[in-house]
Amino acid sequence: MPVGHTHEDIDQFFGRLSHTLLTGSFKTPPAFLDLLNGSIKTTPVNAEFLHTPFEIKDWIAPCLNNVNGHSEPHYFLWQKGLNGAVMFSFKDRAEEEWILSKLSLLSAIPRGTPAFVKVDSEVLKKFGSTLDRMAAVLSQEEISEWRTWALASPQAKPAPFSLHQIPRVADRVARRKEEKEETYSKSIEELLERKPLKTKVTRKREQ
Repeated sequence: MPVGHTHEDIDQFFGRLSHTLLTGSFKTPPAFLDLLNGSIKTTPVNAEFLHTPFEIKDWIAPCLNNVNGHSEPHYFLWQKGLNGAVMFSFKDRAEEEWILSKLSLLSAIPRGTPAFVKVDSEVLKKFGSTLDRMAAVLSQEEISEWRTWALASPQAKPAPFSLHQIPRVADRVARRKEEKEETYSKSIEELLERKPLKTKVTRKREQ
């Protein structure tokens, strides 16, 4: 989708992370995680490296239809129909009517789970062997942190998260509902604490 047209509830969250990366500094992978984890004071951030991510592209590619022209519209809408089927609509401008698309992104549901991306240990070893050249900008402790991170055995690295751990829409909707109810409760409490306004009623004299 075009940049600036998603307007998802996670956009603000990642916008604050981007601001942290632009204004902060880090020289090692652990320092990068520390910067992210402390970037938002009001919201817990749990950043971690995925050393063995899923190979999503190869897993879903056989089930993808030939989709084209999807970068042209500016508005997209997905909703569940009465029969439970997902309906997809789009439009170019806000004042236009939604156009129901007959396009189906998938020809079938992918089976099983995607494989892990293979770690190229030779590339990491080559990178580790060149770290001494960075002595002009990195301390020996920082170089050691880079070497430990790059040369760690792929077998020792953790597996990626389970697909079942991905937050679902229902969980996000329930969380947003709780946040709204909490906001409404505070607003009602503030109104009740206010003093009642004095009113004066007069009756016009009949002609």
